[in-house]
Amino acid sequence: MATRAQKTAKCPYLYSLIGERKKFNDSELPTLRDCLQYGLLLRERSVRNLQVRELCEQIALKVKSIWRSANPRIPLVTDKYAIDKLVHEWNSAKSLSRPKANKAAKEKFISKFDRLFDIAKCKCDILPCISSNCDGCETSAHVICTCNRENKIPTVELLFLSAQRNKDGEKSSMQIGNVDIKESKCQLKRLVRKEKEAESKKLKTVEEANKSNHSDISQDSTNVNTGWKGGVIKILEDKLGKKLIWLICALHTNELPLRHLMIELDGPTISDNKFCGNIGKLISKVTKLPVADHIPTVEVHGQLLKLSSDVKNSLSNDQRYLYEITWGICTGEFPDNLKDREIGPHSHARWLNLASRLCRLWCSQHGLCSEDQHNLKLLVQFVVGVYAPMWFEIKMKSKWTDGPYHVLKQLELVQKQTEKVKDIVIPYVKSSAWYAHSEMILQAMICSHEKAERVFAVKKILEIRGDSDVGNTSVRPRKTPRMNEDAKKLSELISWETNVYEPVLTCPLSKTQINTFRDNPMIVPDFPVHGQSIERVVKEVTRASQQVYGAEKRDGFIRATLAHRELLPSCESKKDMFSIVQ
Repeated sequence: MATRAQKTAKCPYLYSLIGERKKFNDSELPTLRDCLQYGLLLRERSVRNLQVRELCEQIALKVKSIWRSANPRIPLVTDKYAIDKLVHEWNSAKSLSRPKANKAAKEKFISKFDRLFDIAKCKCDILPCISSNCDGCETSAHVICTCNRENKIPTVELLFLSAQRNKDGEKSSMQIGNVDIKESKCQLKRLVRKEKEAESKKLKTVEEANKSNHSDISQDSTNVNTGWKGGVIKILEDKLGKKLIWLICALHTNELPLRHLMIELDGPTISDNKFCGNIGKLISKVTKLPVADHIPTVEVHGQLLKLSSDVKNSLSNDQRYLYEITWGICTGEFPDNLKDREIGPHSHARWLNLASRLCRLWCSQHGLCSEDQHNLKLLVQFVVGVYAPMWFEIKMKSKWTDGPYHVLKQLELVQKQTEKVKDIVIPYVKSSAWYAHSEMILQAMICSHEKAERVFAVKKILEIRGDSDVGNTSVRPRKTPRMNEDAKKLSELISWETNVYEPVLTCPLSKTQINTFRDNPMIVPDFPVHGQSIERVVKEVTRASQQVYGAEKRDGFIRATLAHRELLPSCESKKDMFSIVQ
């Protein structure tokens, strides 16, 4: 352990500027000098040489505890802000303590040395009643505060904080005393009242949700959301006391098999957007590679779905790139308009751009050989044969009642891949088949235009009900069932012997009403099978929140953005400006 003399020798000028090390005075809010002197004490007592940020983290912790001992209701800045401020002041003191430091900057720094190190969120000026000639006032101080309500200083602490801010030295005219019994009782009552209000608000929300007709919830397929024991949806169902329709994003589940196939064939990820394998190392620079004179053929079973013009227009640039390059690989001709077009950056949170980059790598002079080239071929065959067709199938048929048919289609396409690929991806196809649950299959079949499917669904629903005239809406364990890999139709997809549940929307209907669906399909709301539109809305709101403040301004910003995009969808050349002139 270094001695005090050794540690002082490392920064002798800092001691001469700040003064001797010492503890905080617990009856006063600390000044900047107090903070720095306490830092010297911590550094001297530490077994190892603390880094500046580590030191400032400990100082900030102690400073906040003193502020809270004065009154825990005073809103304080975040830990990060306090630590960053201390780091800045410490580095400033260290640089200005040297003999050749700028004298004007040093004098300016010393002038705030004995002033309060203020970490209150509200920095508005406080005016004591004495200075404003205010007679007969109970508060003893006033403040014209423009802060949000949660950031305002309690009225009872205005005079104390004013005295602390106006002090020039260690002591002020008002100090932190013993526990204020009257104020403590008030705070306890306020805390109890807030807890009761929060509980009442929760109960009211649950009651309103139960009274409302809301029966669905849309989420992505992460375990935090879909866990059958402690997932967000399960907890919400328990709170509401009824089962909900699980609308899990089909585009998200479509990415999981590709993700695991890439990791198995090329190795794990090593950062937010990089891989450790030879194929993954080329992913970031595929657009810089020259296009091959001849595109090698891949085994493609079936043909990519042809999209309507409306769906094409709704595609983003990245989605359109994937659509065009997969068509190019299927036909053996690389599209000329893609040669110089950039692809969006790859992220491990979204794998669409990885699929595009794999296809672009396949069409390039990549220099891969032997096993790496074979693995790249397997990946591209999966993208062209399974991933891309399913992506655009989901975009084209985007109703939630199409979800079970997407699962059936995905299994059919995967079965046409090589044995090696099937062994890798089928477990993940099964584990993420949220639309293969009995509720979703029966709902899809009862809405089908095929009479045989509707009759099957009606028969199963009536079997589930037994003697009851209406369905059971109580919460059930929502586990993904075991699937039949060789199923050719929905009725063969799962076992109907155990753990079969009735769809949410048919539960309130009587048996007579259920029987009418033998002849006519059930009409249901057009819930989406994917959450891409929700993600786009969230992105726009987040972007607007970064630019403007207030609900009305955010709304105006978003509307103006959408109007601009409609007027000028792209601006890549002069001809794109004609829409404005016209």
